[in-house]
Amino acid sequence: MLADPDIRDLINEIYNVLSVGVDTSTGEDTSSDLSAGLHESTYRFSGFKTYHEMNEVSHLLQDEAGNIRPFNDFMRDVRGIDKQYNENYLKSEYLLVSQSAAMAAKWEEIEADGDRYDLQYRTAGDENVRAEHAALDGVTLPSSDPFWESYYPPNGYRCRCTAVQVRKGKYPRYDSAQATAKGDEMTTGKLSIFRFNPGKTRSAVPPKHPYMPTGCGDCDFQVQLSHDPNRDKCKACSCIAKQITNNPGVYGRERVYVSENGRVVTTFVAEKEASDYEVRLQVAKYFADVENKDVVIAPRVHFKNPLYNKIYGALKDTRYEHKCPDLIINGYYYEIEGFTTNNQKTAIRNMLSHGLKQSSRLVIKECGVTDNYLMDRIKGKINEGIPIDEVWVIGETEIRRVY
Repeated sequence: MLADPDIRDLINEIYNVLSVGVDTSTGEDTSSDLSAGLHESTYRFSGFKTYHEMNEVSHLLQDEAGNIRPFNDFMRDVRGIDKQYNENYLKSEYLLVSQSAAMAAKWEEIEADGDRYDLQYRTAGDENVRAEHAALDGVTLPSSDPFWESYYPPNGYRCRCTAVQVRKGKYPRYDSAQATAKGDEMTTGKLSIFRFNPGKTRSAVPPKHPYMPTGCGDCDFQVQLSHDPNRDKCKACSCIAKQITNNPGVYGRERVYVSENGRVVTTFVAEKEASDYEVRLQVAKYFADVENKDVVIAPRVHFKNPLYNKIYGALKDTRYEHKCPDLIINGYYYEIEGFTTNNQKTAIRNMLSHGLKQSSRLVIKECGVTDNYLMDRIKGKINEGIPIDEVWVIGETEIRRVY
């Protein structure tokens, strides 16, 4: 059923709506592998949402006696299901995906600081806060405490809670067991699906959402499903996994530029919607035109996706395993980094630190420091044992190699 082109189009339409929530809630500092995980989970969610919707529609074809129902009656009920799934539900799901993606990106920053700070649960602080959520307001614990594995926001549909880093000692720490008990009370019954941390699971939706399969075990399709080729949900899971890999709307590849010397720039369709696509395309065109090299604008794809090994297999068993650099130039991986601060020294430090986690070949934006200062910072990283093969700088009118 899900392989039908019309059904596949519906999955893509739902994904296109929800993926906007992911893109607008994360930024340039969000790692490519986190972004890929959020997008992949959103697409998988869209697939299973469509699976349930189509199942409901199929049950409308016949009446209780097994007779084909009148067309007008069938269409009336189908429109009702469409409104329920693709208007009412979709609004709440969009908000959930947006909030989860934002909190996942925030968690990535929190993890980078380790237990340097404590983490404090905070509500929106107004009259609309649910009493169950208000009970957790002010809970302060180290970010490594198990409490945050289950009760890091969002903790329900339309949840506006957040978690903020606070200086150690500024607020008294809570008892972890008591805080967990409050969290349990907040997420009873159907709300228990929200006992997840979107940053740790790299998922924009709860893994135990009712759309998703249950009764799970080891599975090649990464949905914790005990695979049975004759089980409908397993068939759906397999189909969705293949669409994630092959669907042009998600990871399809196309040619976007050919230089005068015949060098080609290709990209994956979904990447054309990314906020940094134009910068990556600018760099790619330079390497095609000036450096006479073929370039792939690489996709952000979760390392568990079968596509990952096809594109990033050379990173296996290296320090960059599970990473998704921005470009592949003549078989080598390059990372592009921008900056979000006007402090020049901080900008250089951040671009080098973030970029070198993705690749030893780095392209950074000009931020006003001298090449000598930049070289000192590069040598400092090398002295720390961090491998660096190339560093390029994007200026206003040129891209130049400085190392």
